[in-house]
Amino acid sequence: MTKAPLGGAGTGTNSTDHGKKGTKMSFLTDGKGIPLSVSVDGANHHDKKLVKGTLDAIIFERSLQIT
Repeated sequence: MTKAPLGGAGTGTNSTDHGKKGTKMSFLTDGKGIPLSVSVDGANHHDKKLVKGTLDAIIFERSLQIT
């Protein structure tokens, strides 16, 4: 592999760099946009790993009312 001939400072950082710093937040909302849960993890983790934490963090339970 070789470097891109037109690459350099103008192309920015590597988007596939797994050593990213920072945080990533995952939100679950209802149809009206009201938040049901939130999960926060490091930016270097894949989104699919946040799904379990987001679903486990749901704080509202559905009522069993039948109308």
